Amino acid sequence: FEVSIKESDKEWICQLPNTRSQVSFTSEFKIIKNTSLVSRLGEIYFIYGDVIDTVFVHQNPKPVVDLDNKQLMFNEEGGNGEVTITHNTDYSIQLDNNVSWLTYSKRKISDNVDKLIVSVSSNPNITSRQALLNVSYDGEYTAINIEQKQKKDIIPSVSSVEAKPTADTYDIIIAHSIDYHIDLEKSVTWAQVSLDAEKNKLSIHVDNNESENARNAVIMLIGDGISKKIEIKQNPAIIELSSTNISLSSVENDFTFSISSNVPLTYSINEAAASWIIAKEILNTKMK
Repeated sequence: FEVSIKESDKEWICQLPNTRSQVSFTSEFKIIKNTSLVSRLGEIYFIYGDVIDTVFVHQNPKPVVDLDNKQLMFNEEGGNGEVTITHNTDYSIQLDNNVSWLTYSKRKISDNVDKLIVSVSSNPNITSRQALLNVSYDGEYTAINIEQKQKKDIIPSVSSVEAKPTADTYDIIIAHSIDYHIDLEKSVTWAQVSLDAEKNKLSIHVDNNESENARNAVIMLIGDGISKKIEIKQNPAIIELSSTNISLSSVENDFTFSISSNVPLTYSINEAAASWIIAKEILNTKMK
């Protein structure tokens, strides 16, 4: 008999030299690796006269999972993204641990095509974030990289400063994801601001408040359509005495009165009374 391979199958079925013994005849064939996404069926014919015996050769496809997109980018608002998965084998999808801002679902399009839907929530942070979806199959895996841009924002560590009546400097840390500038009303001469961009530190210096009234100012942080406000309030110096008129008998006396103040104090006794009024002790807010 003779051996023949179907003409269209000769690309992947190759006949090797036959071997023969006294009682048997062996035909060997080499099968070329299937790199396609579909299985294939070949035919080998054993022919003796008018008799033809056919051997069917079935070869599975190479296990393949192909993604049309391996990177999804989202803006700060989030939204949905899609990846088309073409496959000829089963596969699984795993999401990184501790990723709560991303969900996914899968929709079948055909026997060999799925649509992966990735949903991302809005990013409340001023830093970008990233996650991986791993598609695993037949001991291999392919990663889908998912990135989301940071929220555009300017975030001062405090939104208000209550300054002491005395001169002092107050530092505020500014977290931001956009460039910004500082705006302080020109009419405010008692407060000065400076920015250390490298340390993201805004320094506010206020002068002594020597008036009898509180004073207020507003610092604006402005950039890319976003504005944040820092309010400054400085109270005046307050000094309250428990008594301002003390009457004593002619004998030697000790008397004590209380002092309430929001600023450091010094005291003095007028020269005419320095010989007969002696400050003996100052303790916290009391003078004896």
